[in-house]
Amino acid sequence: MVDYYLFNRVYRLLTKNEDNMSIKHLLNIEPFSWPENVEEQLCELLSDPKADHSERKIAAELAGEIAVINEELVAALMKIIQNSDESDEIRSESTISLGPVLEFTNEQECEAFDQFDGLQEFFDSFDNDIISKDTFDNIKQQLHELYFDETLSDNLRRSLLETSIHAPMNWHVKEVAKAFASEDKKWKLTAIIAMQWIAGFDKEILQTLNNSDPEIHFIALLAVSNWRLADGWDHVANLLADDKTPKNLLLASMEAAVNINPEKAEVLIQPYI
Repeated sequence: MVDYYLFNRVYRLLTKNEDNMSIKHLLNIEPFSWPENVEEQLCELLSDPKADHSERKIAAELAGEIAVINEELVAALMKIIQNSDESDEIRSESTISLGPVLEFTNEQECEAFDQFDGLQEFFDSFDNDIISKDTFDNIKQQLHELYFDETLSDNLRRSLLETSIHAPMNWHVKEVAKAFASEDKKWKLTAIIAMQWIAGFDKEILQTLNNSDPEIHFIALLAVSNWRLADGWDHVANLLADDKTPKNLLLASMEAAVNINPEKAEVLIQPYI
């Protein structure tokens, strides 16, 4: 059995002098094996608007990894998101990178909050250095305010909705419903993505299983799986029984089947094992 802790220590020792490691090289390395200075490297790139655009975009993507994200990286990402002089592409990438830390912190809050007298006590007891309560609240507030700025591009606003939904709030319900009702395929896709995280849209998710667009169909299957929607069983079973089902839909159907009905799923999945 691999001792990943030891492996990580050795790797860091071997790479401790690689201060100028190409940011693109990190794409091929698991986050737990990144050099010790990587947070500073990412922050430096994100904070330099004159740096190579493609490298800054990669830095924005990598900065969202739970293994490295911290207060400084969150601040650098937020600065980009709020800066109208930055390109839509890097603003959207920076926005998306905040999703994992929002989800992680929100899940920790939901699981542990009842043990404490209040949210501040929860954060005080939280044994990690990812983000503070103030930072968590600020991210949610800023993404909320930016989303309602209709002078922003649709692409950026969709990213804001898809990211902020990782820590669901009351305003999301109306906006997700509005996006789903849109005739614009991209907004509808955003709505289905969001429905993975917010309850109350079972009917819409099941309806979307019949959508002819393969990308929307795929996300709908993930939503069915997430909410364990029993009414989606027949659709899932039919996909598993069809040898022409595309691989991505097949894998999503397997996951959904296991979550909805593990016993029946075993029979349907067996031929693929």
